[in-house]
Order: sequence, then C-alpha cells, then structure tokens
Amino acid sequence: MNKKTIVFLTSMVLMSSAFAINVSAETNVALQEEMEVTVESGDFVAKVIDVHDTEWKWEDLGRIIAVEMVIDNKSVDNNSNSGLAAYDVNKYIKVLDNEGFSCQRVDVSGWNDGDYRVNPDIAVGEKMRVAYPYAIPNDCDAITVVVANEYKVDVQLNMESSNEEVKEDNSETEEIKADVSENTDVEELEKRISELEEENKKLDKQVKKLQRENKDLKEKQKETESEQVSEVEIETQTEETVEETEYQGTVYNDVVTVRAVQEKLNSLGFNCGTPDGIAGQKTADAINAYAKENGLPE
Repeated sequence: MNKKTIVFLTSMVLMSSAFAINVSAETNVALQEEMEVTVESGDFVAKVIDVHDTEWKWEDLGRIIAVEMVIDNKSVDNNSNSGLAAYDVNKYIKVLDNEGFSCQRVDVSGWNDGDYRVNPDIAVGEKMRVAYPYAIPNDCDAITVVVANEYKVDVQLNMESSNEEVKEDNSETEEIKADVSENTDVEELEKRISELEEENKKLDKQVKKLQRENKDLKEKQKETESEQVSEVEIETQTEETVEETEYQGTVYNDVVTVRAVQEKLNSLGFNCGTPDGIAGQKTADAINAYAKENGLPE
C-alpha cells in the first residue's frame, strides 16, 4: 500500500468518525431510555429518569431544578480510583435552557432528593441513582439534557408547579416579613418607651434642681432686700441711739459689726433680742448695761 492510499484511507476514517459523531450528537432519546456512552477514560450507561423543580436555595441563584438520573459506571476512572467523580459530570452532562443557553450546575453536595444522591462520586462497577442540580431562568418551561455530546433528552417542565412553589415561597416570605415587621414594631415601641422613661427621670431631676435653685434665689433676694432696708434703718437708729445715750465711744453702724456685737452681748447675758444687725433700743440698753457692769463710761 503506497503513501497516497494510506493518507486517503486515514482521511476517510476521520471523516467517517466526524460524521458518526455529528449523527450521534443528534440522537434524541426519551426519559428513562438507556444511553450507552464511551468517553476517553471508559464506558458508562446513563438514563434520565425525571427533571423537576426544587426548593433548594444557593447564593443568588433563583430557580434550581434537579436532573434525576441512573448511572451505571462500567469503567470510567478519571481520578485516582474515585471513578466518575462529581466534578467530571460537567464534561459529560450539560443542560440547555429553552433558548439553547447552557445552565450552571450547582456544585454542592449534602442536599437531599429522596432516593437520589446529589452530586456523588460513582466508583467503577457502581450503579447509582443520582441528582444533579442546575440553575435555570425563572421563566424557563423546557430544557434539554445533553449526554457526552451524543444524546439529548428534551424535557418539558411543569411551570404550574414551579409557579405554585414561587407563590408559596413569596407567601412564606411575606408572612416572615410581616412577623419580622410586627416584632420590630413591638421592639421599637418597647425601646421608645424605655427611652421616654429615662428622659422623664432626667426631666424630674432637672425640675427638682430648678425648684431648689428658685427657692435659694428667693431666700437670697429676701436677705438682700432685708439688708438694704437694714442699712437704711441702721443709719437712722444709730443716729438716734447716739443722741439718746451718753456713750462717747466709737459708733458702729455696719450691719455685720452690729450683728457681731449683738451676738456677743447675748452670749454674755445682755439681751439684745434677735441679732439682726440693727442697733435698736434693746441693743443700746444692752451696751449700757455691759458698760455699767464693767465700769465703762455709759
């Protein structure tokens, strides 16, 4: 066989393979119909059992569906004996929305979908019911599951169920908001009442303080007025006292001094009456009595 013949046959094989891939990529299968898949690392058999909406939430992704499948891993082993690992699914299975756009697979585990395990690793020789979550547009009413670019499964979604779930979610959200709002209102009211009580206590203290200050001011005002009157009276009475008495000593008409003299005379037993700083007749009599008793000129 010459070189040209080899090149021609190789080209034919490649064209044939490409044609076979293109043809197989257009193979439509129904739900629950088996698909025998061969990939670079081995073989597996898959079938799509059902696709349905879920109540799962993940970050800011809105609507999440579960693609339920049965996968029988015959010989695929991509990563150190882990078999068909969860992250390998993106290589072999993808979901398109009703406009042909790829949908994002939610790469999590631990969620529950009944008998179907979510995003598991499937060991070689293991057959498992699995569920793969995908985020799709809220208004999406149909999807296509593409397996290994060889098969596709068209699935009509139950929008009524989805809408009901959305309504239920919205209803629950509104109830939660109402409860939160009601609780918030009560908390706000209690907080405001507490603040008002504190303000009322402060105002009571301020009122009492002002009342005390007002009382002190009135007393000081009375004392000031009394002192002013006393100063006028003391000048007059002092002059009269000086005229009435023969005492030639120093005459004191200072209110403070007169009061001090009165207090001293009272303490010595010479009654001046109430020490008021006014040098009246009683004060003059007490001074004369003191002077007489102590041998002083009257």
